[in-house]
Amino acid sequence: MGGFVRSINATIYEFEGVYDPSYLNLDPNDENSWKIFAEKVRDIMSKCLNVPKVDQGYSEKVKYNEELSKIKAAIKKGDIESKY
Repeated sequence: MGGFVRSINATIYEFEGVYDPSYLNLDPNDENSWKIFAEKVRDIMSKCLNVPKVDQGYSEKVKYNEELSKIKAAIKKGDIESKY
């Protein structure tokens, strides 16, 4: 039985000690406090990876790429005209 072999290169960033979000003063009774924590994690990831933060998730990216592919196909077919 054969299978695909995938090679992954990864960089692991280690922080001294455990990441302690207590400085965020999160209220454990506030159901939205996870958003503050998540935003701080995004900040750390953005800085470590040297990438900008964007307000777009994976599913939105997939939908965008699908629509873009449809438009490119229509331009190639001649159904719509490109301005470029």
